[in-house]
Amino acid sequence: MDDNPTTDEIADMAAFHLGIVRPLMQEYIAWSLGNLASQTGTRPYNTKLSTTEEMRLLRSMYRFQLWSNLFRICPDTQDRHGSQLDGWKFMELQFSFFEPWEVEEIFCIKTFAKVKFDHIFSRIHHDVSHGPPAIPGQQRSMPAGFLDFDNPFTRDCLLNGTIALGLNFLHTVLFKIKDHDHLVSTMRNHIGRETVCFLNNDGIGLDVQNKRRRSKPSLRDRKQGRRDPLPFLGDVVVPSTDTTHPPLAWTLIWEGTYSSLVGYFVKDKIRKWGYVMWDAARLEKTGAKEVLKRQWESDWLGQDPRDLAIT
Repeated sequence: MDDNPTTDEIADMAAFHLGIVRPLMQEYIAWSLGNLASQTGTRPYNTKLSTTEEMRLLRSMYRFQLWSNLFRICPDTQDRHGSQLDGWKFMELQFSFFEPWEVEEIFCIKTFAKVKFDHIFSRIHHDVSHGPPAIPGQQRSMPAGFLDFDNPFTRDCLLNGTIALGLNFLHTVLFKIKDHDHLVSTMRNHIGRETVCFLNNDGIGLDVQNKRRRSKPSLRDRKQGRRDPLPFLGDVVVPSTDTTHPPLAWTLIWEGTYSSLVGYFVKDKIRKWGYVMWDAARLEKTGAKEVLKRQWESDWLGQDPRDLAIT
């Protein structure tokens, strides 16, 4: 799109924002804050977002869609065995444009889509995965139109490929399905190809991130190596050019110093309640700070994952 969009292009953008993004935002808010409430043992706290919370959620939705678009048009992603290559390219791109907590915002949206589609896979399992019984030691051969959801690796690859279809398809299955038969036919017609590449935690895990640091260390990597201070400076909509404003949750897990680690190093159980989306006030009032501390410590047992990274 050029600098002077046509009337039709403007209408398409408005339709996408109002018809796709906004409904998914409301679904995400209810889902993530419900997950947080289940961890704190309280009722969901105030689903009305602050300006900064809305900004984070909006940009993460659009950036998720951007990665979906890039993934589907990039020839390299057609290689099913190219997860390391794609992880490498993703790391280069993300550190060119986004702070690590902004990358984690995108992963929070991916986790939301993953949970929703995984639930749908379970609902349609009998309809699309009822093939011949598996024979030990042999690859299962599935009839045309059937998918091997019983194989964990295959299921995960199909799940990633379906997530990569983007927000439009997620909106379709969440808001436009009439009945079970409609769901089955829709998934059969649109389910993504098998891939391990799209925003995959393992695809941008320790090896890929260390490989990038050896080859093209970024300014952010050097900040991590020095453990530069990164204090919480408040929830700001438009930060000044000479200051950095991470969300409180990010500064808490890294103890007020810089980290460039994303992906593999943060588990989905933390992302399920959108830890980097929320303002300090929400974290304080809901008990989310205690949830974050408990979950982070259970994952790393007091170890700093930055000690595993090349600096």
